[in-house]
Amino acid sequence: MFPKAHKVMDEAELDELVSAASRLCQTPVALLSLVDRDRQYFKSRIGAEMVETPRKGSFCSEAIRGDGVFEVRDARRDPRFREHPMVTGAPHIRFYAGVPLVTRERAAIGTLCIIDWKPRTLRGAQVDALRVLGRQMMGVLEQRREAKARRLAQQALKHDLRDHLQAITRGAARGGPSADLLLHAEEASQLLDDAIDTLAAPAALELRRAPMDLA
Repeated sequence: MFPKAHKVMDEAELDELVSAASRLCQTPVALLSLVDRDRQYFKSRIGAEMVETPRKGSFCSEAIRGDGVFEVRDARRDPRFREHPMVTGAPHIRFYAGVPLVTRERAAIGTLCIIDWKPRTLRGAQVDALRVLGRQMMGVLEQRREAKARRLAQQALKHDLRDHLQAITRGAARGGPSADLLLHAEEASQLLDDAIDTLAAPAALELRRAPMDLA
C-alpha cells in the first residue's frame, strides 16, 4: 500500500467518480491527482492514503502531456518507469492508466488515474469509461471553480458597495448634497445594477425603484 499521511476533508462527489473508476476498471487504486510545478496532490483517492508525491518522474506528469488515456501495462518493462522507486520498491506499482483533466482554457491540471499491483491491459469499454469519468470529474471541478469566482465577485461587490454607501452616509451627515456625494450615489447605483445583472436570479427578486432625497 501507499504510505499513510494526514487525512484530508472528504469529497463525496469526487469520491463517487474515483470509486466508479476503480470498480469499472477493476483496479485496487484510483486517484484524482492535481498537479502543480513540483508536486502532485491526491484530492480524492480509493485504495491509497498518501496525500501527495513529487511530480518529477511521476506517472501523472506523463499522462497530462497527452489528450487521451495514458496506459502503462507493465511498469517493470517501461524504460520511463522501470527505475521509479514506487516500481522497484513499495508499493510495487505495475499497472497505471490516467486520463488528463483539462480546463476550458486547455490547461492540464491533473489526472483521473487507476493503479494495479500486477500487469494488465484495459479493455476498450474500460478505456471509454475512464475517459467519460474524466470528463465528468472535470465538469465538477469547473463548477466549483465558477462557484468560487462568483463568491469572490460577490465579496468584491459587497465591499465596494459598502464603501460607497458609507461615503454617502458621511456626506449626508455633513449636510446636503455635494459633487462627491452624488458621485458615490451614482457608483453605488451602478454596483447594484451589476449585482442584479450578473450575480442574482431576476425571477427571484422583486425590485422597487423610488427616488430618494440624499440630503
